[in-house]
Parts: sequence; structure tokens; C-alpha cells
Amino acid sequence: MAKGVYDKKRPTAKKVSNFDSKIIIIVSIAVVVVVAGILAALIINTATSSYVGSVDGTKISVFDYRLFLDQTKSEMQSEASENDENYDSKTFWTAEKIKEAEEKALEDVREFYAEYLLAKKNGFALSKAEKNQYSTNVINAIQYYKNYQYPSYTLDQVTTLMTGANVKYDEINEFVQYSVKSQAISNYKTSISEKLNVEDLRYIDEDTEKVVSKGEQAIKDEYEANKVEYRRIELAALAISKGGSKPTEPTAVEEPVKPETEDETSTEYVEYKSKLEEYNTYLTKKAEYEEKLKTWEEENKKTAELVETIYQALLNDGKYSGKGIKELDTGNKDADGNAIKEVAVYENATFEDIIAKEGEKYDSDMNEKGVTLFYGEPSKSNLMDVFAESIDWTDDTRTAVASDLLTRWAKEEDAEEAADSEEKTETEADADADKSDDDKEDEDTDPWAEYNNDYTLESVTEDGKFKETKLILIQDGSYYYIVKCINVYDLENSTEEEPSEDEADENTILSVRAVVIRVLKTATTNDMVKDTVKDAGTKYAVTGKDDKNIAKASEKVFGTAS
Repeated sequence: MAKGVYDKKRPTAKKVSNFDSKIIIIVSIAVVVVVAGILAALIINTATSSYVGSVDGTKISVFDYRLFLDQTKSEMQSEASENDENYDSKTFWTAEKIKEAEEKALEDVREFYAEYLLAKKNGFALSKAEKNQYSTNVINAIQYYKNYQYPSYTLDQVTTLMTGANVKYDEINEFVQYSVKSQAISNYKTSISEKLNVEDLRYIDEDTEKVVSKGEQAIKDEYEANKVEYRRIELAALAISKGGSKPTEPTAVEEPVKPETEDETSTEYVEYKSKLEEYNTYLTKKAEYEEKLKTWEEENKKTAELVETIYQALLNDGKYSGKGIKELDTGNKDADGNAIKEVAVYENATFEDIIAKEGEKYDSDMNEKGVTLFYGEPSKSNLMDVFAESIDWTDDTRTAVASDLLTRWAKEEDAEEAADSEEKTETEADADADKSDDDKEDEDTDPWAEYNNDYTLESVTEDGKFKETKLILIQDGSYYYIVKCINVYDLENSTEEEPSEDEADENTILSVRAVVIRVLKTATTNDMVKDTVKDAGTKYAVTGKDDKNIAKASEKVFGTAS
């Protein structure tokens, strides 16, 4: 049984800053290409005279504070724009708001330094050699990406891109100093996390910040609260192209009126001749368009009929005999060396047989022809995402019912088609005017009213357990999809097993349960470390606060001091 996903899309602990995640990428990069002009390792212990205060005798650099202020600014702007449709950054950042951001950033950087001091106290500070290696890794990575990935970018632009923060190349020394603190904290927390057992895990309500549950119940609560981030649906689909875009009708040109006087030297007649030429060109283009449209409609009709035939055969007894859809490479070449292609002919072919030959890579994450795993927030522009989201895999039903969700699918309006449709009668227009907004919205978002909208997908089970859904046929503007759900991964049918490190790679699958546990371990560890800081009372309070340096940092972040 597949075991979840072992990749960048896996859910991460909450409130991890953008630049923290970027750091891990940078410092772990092993640049095997010899980069021209590699700089020597930075001396990362260079002293700085710019501080905003101290935590337990350790000075907080203005640079570190500015990183957190940048992050706070982004978070506050994001929250404001989500909650206020009239949000305007120009008016949002009042002196009071800037002050609020400054205070939050100071609290965040205080916690950061406190956690670093705990890491250092417990023996997780990096050695001088490790710090120098860190520095080399960062510079090598930036130089590599500048030379090979983004040659048109400036060093400052590449540095900002790689660090995920507003950092310039001449600030790399200070960034590395921040990074080694962050890595020490990460190593410290990892050591705690590795020692946690299931009974140590706890689920905390984000609003009240109170512990809601522990152990097995915490795993269930975390999963239920974030199902969309954990659950996975595996689909097998035969994606059949509709044969390209519909031909574009040329812009209409009216036939010009011939002047009464045919004086070819007159301005009026010259203008007429010019417009007549435009009109004749339009007629030629329209004739070509109508021919292309006719061919396009005929080809689409043939494809639609064949798709329906294949679908019905597979639906009835799981087998199809007859012509395939696409011309496929036979592996042979003609006398000129060109590949010989033929339409496949099937004899009692299963759905899987056809996918193996004609499956199309319709999704970037597809792991093999016609089969892909969907998880996380669905893309509303991808019909397969929407269909995957529609699958209901609760213990009670294990039934895939897609029609309700598909009626909410946002249909792209075809302006040309609408223009060609019959004009509504006054009675119809009046009736429309009387309809409620909800009624109109239902009509606008129901593209399946005319096509296969009355199905209910039954599940195929083995020994009372979910196996797969029966086939369905759906379509969007570009494809027909004969599709079924072939697997469901959730907490209930998951295990805690995962591969060893030497067996794992970017394609390795983890169980949903293992992913939930990893996230909970991270969250629980973060909370435990925060509690340790909190229990220390004033030990990790900010002392010697320097308002002038805080104002300078604000001026750089906001463009004005508070």
C-alpha cells in the first residue's frame, strides 16, 4: 500500500517563515559543478556595532531584527488583504500599524535568540568548521545559480531569490550568521523530536492555543482539522484531446456602399475601394474559417462518438474491442526514415490496456501514464483536481459521488458561442429578471446539465474494503476523461511505517499517518521549546532596547520610521 508522500508538498509545521525554509535549501546544496571565481569562505564571526537590544547577554543584530520585521510586514499585509476587500497598502501602514509590526518582530526575534541560546546550552551550536562550510555552501549556491540558472539577474537579485528574504549580496556575511543560529535551533529541535513517542504528541487549538488532545486522539484531531492537506486520491484516467482549439471567427466587416459617382480620383471613391478590399479579405477569411470549423466539428463529433463507444463498452463488461483513438508509433520506419504510425486496434482490451498504449501525461505530477496522485488544495482550473476533491471516502460510504461538486465547477463562458445563440424573447428575459441571484449562480456554474450529469459512482470493494470506483466520463474545454479512482489514502487505512533513509528518495511514499505524526512532532517540539522559554521568566527578556536602531530598520522596511 502506498504510504503518503515524501516530497516538498508534504504539510509542514505551522508558522515556519519563508526565509527559514529557504535557508535549509541553500545550506544543504552540494554544488558539484566547479563554479568559476568561487569566493573564499566568509569569516562569519565579524563583529557588528548595530544592535536593537540583548537577550540574556547576547546582542540582537539589526539585520536579524530586520529579517523578522520583513516577515511580520508580509504576514500583516496578507492577513489584511484577505479580510478587507478594500485593502490598500498605502493607507494600511499607519504609524500605529508600523509600531505594532515593530513590537511583534521584536518579540519574534527575542524568541529566536532565546531558542538559539537553549540550543547552544544543550551543545547544538555549530563548530567553526561547520560555520565556514555553511558560508561556503551559501556563496557557492548563489554563484552557481547566478552563472547557470539566472545569468541575467544581478547578484543582489539572485541573493534575494535564494534567501527568500530582502537580503543583498553584501549582506551575506550577516545572513550566514543568522543561518547558523537557525541551523543550531533546527538541530536542537530535531534531537527533541526524535525522542518523542505517539503518547507525547499533542494537538493545540490555534485560536485558544490550548492543548485539546494528546497521543492517538491528537493524531486524529490534527488529521480532521487539516484533511485537505493530508488525504490523497489516486486516479487513473484516459485523457483524450478534443483536437485543438476551436477556430477563431474573423472580425466581421460590413460591405461598403458604392458611391453614386464612380470617379476613381475622388477621395470618396478611393476610400470605398479600400473598404471593399477589406470586405473581400474578410469574406475570404470567413470562408476559410467556416471550412475549418466544419472540419473541427466533424473531427470532434467522431472523437466524441468513439469516446462514448469505448466508455460504454468498458462500463458494461470492462472490455473494449475496436479501433483506438490516436495514431501511435509502431516502432517501424518508412523508406525515408520517418516513424510509421497507426491507430491501435484492440481485442478485449481493459481500461488499463488502453491507458498503457494511449495514456497521456495531462498532469505535471503524474508518476506514470494515466495515473496520478492528488492531494492538497485542489486547483480549480484542473478538472482532475476537482474530480479528486469530489471523491467521498468516509468509512460510512466509500462511495464516489461527483455530480454535486461538478455542478459547482466554474465554466468558462464561450463568448463567440453566446453571440451565435438565439436571442431571448421578452418573456424569457422577464422570467430571467425575476430569478434570484442564487438561481442564476446555479445555472452559470452547471456545465454538466447537458452531459452525463445524472450519474452516481459506485465503489468496487474487496472483502468489504474500498478498491476503486467505477468509470465515469467527464469533459472540460480541452479533454474528455474516462476516469476512475483507484486508491484512497487516509488516516484510517494508513500505517506508521516509512522507509529507511537509504531507501528514501524524492519519489518515496510515506503513509498519511507517518506524515501526520511528523507534523505533530514538529509542532509539539516547537511548543515544548516555547514553553521552556516561557518558564524561564525574565531570563530571556529583551534588555538594552535601542529605539534608534529599531527606527532605522523600520525606515529600511517601510520607507519611513515610526
